[in-house]
Amino acid sequence: NIALYDENENYIGHKKSIRKILPLYRKQIEKNLKIKLETQMSLKYDDYLNYFYAIDLQQKINKLVKKYKNKKIFIYGAGLISRCILENFDLSHLNIIGVCDKKFKYGQNEKFYGYNTYSIESLSLDKIDAKICFFFLLKTKELKKELNSKKLRLKYEEVVKI
Repeated sequence: NIALYDENENYIGHKKSIRKILPLYRKQIEKNLKIKLETQMSLKYDDYLNYFYAIDLQQKINKLVKKYKNKKIFIYGAGLISRCILENFDLSHLNIIGVCDKKFKYGQNEKFYGYNTYSIESLSLDKIDAKICFFFLLKTKELKKELNSKKLRLKYEEVVKI
């Protein structure tokens, strides 16, 4: 339960359950993010983290664990969103084999948060032994077109959707 106080620390409301407050909080966070995206302001790590907690991303991840139990998965996206998710949420029960991004070069054996890295060329050469791709990025429409043009048979999950 949460007690509500104003900026002068005066009591202004009854204790309310988190279930009643969270939808309002989530709507406010989403509104702020959409405004920043529309005005092309850069989003910061904390913006993403607040949003992920507001939408209860860990619960969504837990559902994905059940849905894709024992399936090989790779993540597409190695930017700020990925960093935020990998640093703050438990993905250990997913069978993630690696991370793919345009910034990784073919043939380089880099690591990203302990995961193998793959380039777009790796995907087209069928070097990745996975059929499920989690998108850890906002704009997926163009990427889906690019991946489909390579005739890859993948199932996509948009983990982040604003």
